[in-house]
Amino acid sequence: MINHFTIRNAPAGQAESTDGGGVLNLGGIAQFDFVHVTTSRAANGAGIANLQGDRTAVQHGLIDRNISSGVAHPRRGSTRASYKSASNCATPSSGVEACA
Repeated sequence: MINHFTIRNAPAGQAESTDGGGVLNLGGIAQFDFVHVTTSRAANGAGIANLQGDRTAVQHGLIDRNISSGVAHPRRGSTRASYKSASNCATPSSGVEACA
């Protein structure tokens, strides 16, 4: 489980995929609590992409302002719920901001 975390400005391109800008779930159930996935980019599932029948569980999260350039896959989507702001952010040279 990932908790109290922000993923921001994440581009797709991990694991040789154009899906899943913020999170690309390649296996099993991804679990998030108090997360914010925002302003990420991908062909499909810009915030969170589940591939191969995988699932994502989000509690107390906000997935917003992500941009998808392709057609959304029916098994992918976003969730809106309450979000508690995270602090202690760092932006490495990649430009992807991670907060814990």
